[in-house]
Amino acid sequence: MYSKIGRRVRIADAFHSHVQTRAYKDQLIGREDVIVAVLRTGKVALVELDDDGSPFPAGVRRWSFCWDDLHKETKTNPPQRRAVEYRAGFTWKGRQAVQHAVPPEKTVALCGQTTRPLPVCEWSLTFSATVDRACLTCVQLAKTAAESNEESDTLAS
Repeated sequence: MYSKIGRRVRIADAFHSHVQTRAYKDQLIGREDVIVAVLRTGKVALVELDDDGSPFPAGVRRWSFCWDDLHKETKTNPPQRRAVEYRAGFTWKGRQAVQHAVPPEKTVALCGQTTRPLPVCEWSLTFSATVDRACLTCVQLAKTAAESNEESDTLAS
């Protein structure tokens, strides 16, 4: 089931999908984007738009679609490699939660702390370096990793 994550799909329809997705079907149908999560015990795909999502409310980039509304395995070239998105993992100091950057499918943060994710509908929150309680070590290590990733992309082109 999770082997579908990362595959490119073409949005063919929104007939079987959630009503909020159907409300924007005219802008979504025909797009070719990437599956980033499988939700509801495999019945729904979370599809992330390749662009910034500006025509949608609040710049929404991830939309849930029923599998019947998607054409899988399109033959287009994938977009340029994107930086690793770290999940948010949490540790607690008293009553205060500290947010850490955790690589996908791991429980140990970049700083070495063992963390617990905060799952939401079978996916986890994305790490944000701008929150007040972000681990400063994780922020710096994530920034360094992103910069080295950008350098390797420019050397490859």
